[in-house]
Amino acid sequence: SFYRQLNVWGYSRVSKGADAGAWYSDFFLRGAPEEMKKMVRIKIKGKGKLNHLDDQKDPDFFSMPPLPIITKSAMTGRILGNRIGP
Repeated sequence: SFYRQLNVWGYSRVSKGADAGAWYSDFFLRGAPEEMKKMVRIKIKGKGKLNHLDDQKDPDFFSMPPLPIITKSAMTGRILGNRIGP
């Protein structure tokens, strides 16, 4: 299932705050495409459980500074990112 794939690729679910229910990965962040190279699919044999980091603190995306708006002219072979907000 889709949720299983999120877990297998190391995504975590935000459990509290304004982003509750959202999924995130430390290696899949806007403005940091080089981090995606660090993503590793977790191999699971049999019906064992994933070694999930349940005690990990959820990130607070609203406390992070906004990223600069990327214009089309500044893009050279990269995917254009949309920014919502002021």
